[in-house]
Amino acid sequence: MPNGNVLVLAVTTMKQAEAIQAGRDPNNLTQEKLFNEQILELKPVGANGANIVWEWNIKDHLIQDFDATKDNFGVVEDNP
Repeated sequence: MPNGNVLVLAVTTMKQAEAIQAGRDPNNLTQEKLFNEQILELKPVGANGANIVWEWNIKDHLIQDFDATKDNFGVVEDNP
């Protein structure tokens, strides 16, 4: 980036139980994990380091109308 920072596309994994608690329909989970996409802006520090100065994480933007007892429950059409 013009300021010397670097954008990084990253993927972390959520365990199946964590994904279900976040509101994922267990019937749609075909693996023991769910991939979680992120975008990180890193400011280089020295030759081998960096600080995260900004982060976008897809799991911070989830909304589900499947299970009111789980996290992220709401009206999907009200949360584009």
